[in-house]
Amino acid sequence: MAEWRVAKNEVERLQTLASLEVLDTPYEPEFDRLTALAREWLDVPVALVVLIDATRQWFKSGECFGVRETSRAWSICNEVVVEGEAMVIDNTLEDPRFMSSPLVQRDPGIRFYAGHPLRMADGTVLGSFCLIDHAPRSLDARGRKMLETLALQTVELLAMRLSTVRLAQKSLTLMDREARLRAVLDGVSDAVLVQDLAGRVIEANAAAEERLGLSLDALDAAHGGARRWPLVDEQGLRVRHESLASFEAARAGHAAQGVRVSVERPDGSVAWFQVNAHPLRRQGESQPYGVVSTFRDITVERATRAATERMARQERLLTTGTLAAGIGHEINNPLTFVYSNVELALEALREGEAPRPEADALTEMLTDALDGAERIRKIVRGLRALARDDSEPTPTSLEAAVGAAVQMAMHELRPRARVVVEGTAGLMVLADETRLAQILVNLLVNAGQCFVTPSPAYNLVRVGYGRLASGEVFVSVSDNGPGIGKQQISRIFDPFYTTKGARQGTGLGLPISQNLAHQLGGEITVESALGEGARFIVRLPGVARSSGSQRALVLDADPGSHSALVRALSERFVVEVATPAELLRRVELGESWAVIFCDLAASTAPRPAVYELVRRLRPALARRFVFLKPPTADAGATAFLATVTNELLETPPSVEAVWAAVARVVAASEDSSLRAHG
Repeated sequence: MAEWRVAKNEVERLQTLASLEVLDTPYEPEFDRLTALAREWLDVPVALVVLIDATRQWFKSGECFGVRETSRAWSICNEVVVEGEAMVIDNTLEDPRFMSSPLVQRDPGIRFYAGHPLRMADGTVLGSFCLIDHAPRSLDARGRKMLETLALQTVELLAMRLSTVRLAQKSLTLMDREARLRAVLDGVSDAVLVQDLAGRVIEANAAAEERLGLSLDALDAAHGGARRWPLVDEQGLRVRHESLASFEAARAGHAAQGVRVSVERPDGSVAWFQVNAHPLRRQGESQPYGVVSTFRDITVERATRAATERMARQERLLTTGTLAAGIGHEINNPLTFVYSNVELALEALREGEAPRPEADALTEMLTDALDGAERIRKIVRGLRALARDDSEPTPTSLEAAVGAAVQMAMHELRPRARVVVEGTAGLMVLADETRLAQILVNLLVNAGQCFVTPSPAYNLVRVGYGRLASGEVFVSVSDNGPGIGKQQISRIFDPFYTTKGARQGTGLGLPISQNLAHQLGGEITVESALGEGARFIVRLPGVARSSGSQRALVLDADPGSHSALVRALSERFVVEVATPAELLRRVELGESWAVIFCDLAASTAPRPAVYELVRRLRPALARRFVFLKPPTADAGATAFLATVTNELLETPPSVEAVWAAVARVVAASEDSSLRAHG
């Protein structure tokens, strides 16, 4: 009998057996008393409590048998487990199932066997309570009943034993958890208080006594009426701790966070804390029985923030004051264009209808006036950027941001150095106008002030911008000035550290610029050595160009011919201008746009061919073309328009017409996308 049978629910049976945590444990008096009673009452030499494991039968009680386990291969008790019924064998030598078993033929020489299953509450049979004799015999009904009773008592003992073990384990776990909790509480730097709903302190960690300046007894007394715990809220009003908004919220069953309060310590010092409170509930109860509060010391943080804000305000005032005179000068120059040319235009108009040459001159003057007005608009926009500090980071044109900053700093740079700007067009940076403007203006003004001798012929400030392999964008401001030493570089971002004279610098510009860069998710680094100039690099999060749904493109060989259309689209889109050749190259690279405006003026006759190429490469993108038809469209353009179903606008289109066409193109694109995924 090399193999043995297994129960139908063998897996579940072994799992139940393992869950009892009884295998390979020492003999226990409770089980031994049962087997002793069986031997005495039923007059047998051997009584065993047998548990059938995966490959063995193991004896929880039965020291008289001489061993703790034997192989399952010849186990008679295994048959009791498999069948799930009591089994009595008067003479094993007459039972063909076991007559050849080594346990029968050799030691211990089993001749009589009686076993009753140990059936647990879930129905699984884990083993048997069995009787063994070395001579054949029988078992009457009374004996069978007694055997059944002993088996039931064994099952109850196994269940009780497990409960006792689990209870002891739980007690040890609770003790260990309490010790760990105490260690954690005492290791936390924040003050922690556990209080009942009346405010009396139940528990406090070591930090509570240290941070709040009161002993646990004093804290408890403060809430028992003997003392008042002196708290002051952010409005400057004295409050009792149990009256704090955080405590009241937790007492009502809600967590509260971020309540700020100051504490007057016994030594007279004042500390500020941020209080978070959470209700404590017992299992199965909805109402809290107490409140746990954490007090995070923000005294230094609060003072640092206040100092930083003061420095930022001071630097903003200093920057604005330094730039004000130069900006006024910058505004006067374009205003001269505006006033003089407008006056000349008005004078010509008053003289009556002008011949063609005069009309052309008038157009040129008005164009100059428009250019001057545009320059004024950029300067004013830059001033507005310095004045605002409540905007959120949004996709911003890096080229436009650099241009605005250079324009604002030119009054400082122009008399000192030549300025060269180089960069990659079309890049977007995740920033806001305020912070980015202040960073770049500070770096540009610093670059201009580094030159000991003003000399635009020799001194050079170079501004570069582009995209890094990481996806970030960068702006670098470099100069060919005297450079910065290694020791100075290590301190250059420290507040109030400056290499300039007292009249030129406060030592706040670079620290504030670095702080602003960190707020935008980036940083500023510097590369320099004495005698080799300096290069400051601003790295900021870029905006992926693949976001076609937020971009519009105007097909325009002359960047200024559709300025009104670009301005209108800029209200809702990131607008890009490209030549036909650039468009085809970018389409081949997989770029996309929500809408593409294409002018069919006579000077752009190849554009129908561009559309056809796009239609072959990207049919869905070709459907986003909006064509602009000039009043005097040639025959070729008219014939082409007859072959397409795209949106068509007469030039110059009104803003309302532009947005109506855009809405139809976007709606059609979204509908097509839904059908493709439907």
